[in-house]
Amino acid sequence: AQRIEELKNAYDRGEAVDFSSEPDVHAIAGLLKLYFRELPDPLCVFELYPSWISSFVPNSTEETKTRIKDVLNHLPPTNLLILCNLLGLLSVISSYSSITKMTASNLAICWAPNILKPKEESIDSTLKFNHVNKLLKMMIEHVNKLEEMVITEESNNPEDWLRE
Repeated sequence: AQRIEELKNAYDRGEAVDFSSEPDVHAIAGLLKLYFRELPDPLCVFELYPSWISSFVPNSTEETKTRIKDVLNHLPPTNLLILCNLLGLLSVISSYSSITKMTASNLAICWAPNILKPKEESIDSTLKFNHVNKLLKMMIEHVNKLEEMVITEESNNPEDWLRE
């Protein structure tokens, strides 16, 4: 935690932080999670939290993917681009789970509270935490299919986002 705080403070001061020479990969991962956790509006935006929750359909991967696509298309373009890249990174990390023990499920548990949360915590939102984890796990596991689904939409062409 101390190293994460040191890195954050250096970054906040505008100092060049060379992550390639950082020996503690956990500090880098912790810093990235902290960045997302401290955003004023989470990556998956407060406004869409109810839609994210209702997009999860237990025992129906296809229906859930269809509903996720609808929610993804309501994200601001920058958030969508960052989310797709983050999910891609998490998918790559999960592909090494035999070494790292970070399965898609474990990554979802670690990341969901930082990117997909309600504006105000409640007993109801706590009870839905398992749905949020399963939803994020599915998104990590199917990130390539989700990217294809949203990128085929003309308004969601990533090359256009870079020009904005």
